[in-house]
Amino acid sequence: MGNKNKIKTIIMIIILLILLTGCWDRIDIENRALIVGAAFDVADETEIVKFEEEIEDKDLLKKIKPKYKLSLEILNPKAFEVNTDEGGGGGSGEIKKSIVLSDEGRSLVQARHKISPKINRVPTASHLQLIIMSEEVAREGIWDPIDCFIRDPHCPRGATVHISEGPASDILETNLDMGESPSLFINEIIDNLMGDIRVVEKTVGETYFDMITKSGFIIPKIVRSDKSLEFSGAGVFREYKMVGWLNSVELEARQWICLPKKEEVQSGLITVSDPEDSNNIYVMEILGTDRKFKSRKSQDGINIIVEIDIICIIADAPHKRIISDKNIKEIEDEIDLTIEKMTAEIIKKAKHDFKTDMFDYNELIRENHPDFWKENGDNWHQVFANDIEVEVKAKSNIKRTGGLR
Repeated sequence: MGNKNKIKTIIMIIILLILLTGCWDRIDIENRALIVGAAFDVADETEIVKFEEEIEDKDLLKKIKPKYKLSLEILNPKAFEVNTDEGGGGGSGEIKKSIVLSDEGRSLVQARHKISPKINRVPTASHLQLIIMSEEVAREGIWDPIDCFIRDPHCPRGATVHISEGPASDILETNLDMGESPSLFINEIIDNLMGDIRVVEKTVGETYFDMITKSGFIIPKIVRSDKSLEFSGAGVFREYKMVGWLNSVELEARQWICLPKKEEVQSGLITVSDPEDSNNIYVMEILGTDRKFKSRKSQDGINIIVEIDIICIIADAPHKRIISDKNIKEIEDEIDLTIEKMTAEIIKKAKHDFKTDMFDYNELIRENHPDFWKENGDNWHQVFANDIEVEVKAKSNIKRTGGLR
């Protein structure tokens, strides 16, 4: 019996050692500084001049002279404490839900390490929601900011990526109503409007994949307006550098014809002219779409055909208009013409202005025409601009008029 007890004791000790040694470096949640947002700007010119004046060693200067300004949005735990004096139903009143800390460095890792001593908790990126980069950083190249977080094992690859026209830190420092966190606010908008033609979600993981495959892609733009943040178009990228902007209308046009990576367009609005009176408009609400992408080889290159089926309803119509079956057919034709016209314009802009395939057609060609891709893949964006023709065929179906007939 004694030997059996010894064996049991030894087994128990081994089990406890296995279970407990995994907690040796555990840090309680109360001691963590949860980073939910990160903003990247170019370093302040005055700081660069200051370094150049103070440091004579040129080799040392190259290593530490600031290149980036990094701003981190960190949640304020006090803002999420339950106020027991008010029956447990309220939060912490007007306390801001987050704080923003900034510093500069030659690399982003250096800047992040300089921020760490400014807070009495351990910074962690495991809850990162949003990464935003200024236009200046984006045009120089976003490889460093994206690579910095991809290499961090704690950074979720599902964090969303955005571009700002002005300083990216301004977005994180926006004083939203009720003291909301800007990073959480933006991601809540994305969650609420997923599938809407106006909203594009781009993650860190997707951006990194597009960069290493030398693809063209877009990153949504965030603009600041008083105490509000909103989506407004997107930046266009070739490989890892920004080459231009899309406004909101151009972004919607791009959404109609890009190769779907997630879900189809399921909501949004289409505004068309009244076929009987061009001074009036019809506003159509999208209920769903179905798109088919075909490609065929030609003597001059490859032709891509995009077929778009749209199901919609009439959400707004001219005053006192009784809609007949003839009117419905005319409105459907107007919808088709509107979509085909706006998509033709964005294709032209992508080929002539940006010289970039921002529609993910490289994946379609790689799958359907492997021999053509093997020959032209290394120079794809130039081939897309010169040798690829894209034809769009739209067909709408009005399911409900919502008024008199």
